Amino acid sequence: MSAITLPPITPVPTEELLELLVEANVTDPARWPEGAKHGARLLARIQELEQNCLAEHGIWDWELLPADLQIEYDSACSELNQLRSNGNERPFADVMKELGIEP
Repeated sequence: MSAITLPPITPVPTEELLELLVEANVTDPARWPEGAKHGARLLARIQELEQNCLAEHGIWDWELLPADLQIEYDSACSELNQLRSNGNERPFADVMKELGIEP
């Protein structure tokens, strides 16, 4: 019997890995890379807000969320996007301050 030859391991850039985790809806922090594990919590909360709205209203519509949950949802999405980006985006809290809105 001959030995099985495995293909070489190809590293995946962190940004691409994070994109895959989000697209696959992976909310288990153990599967997220070090330094980005909080992304699993953010993704889980985003999904929870969407599912709660769907359960309550029969549809997902951001405008049906109370104002405080709209801000929480936008903040979580912004943080997750920042985590997934190469760092060029500004934090949502900074944008809110520029607009004169306290998060």
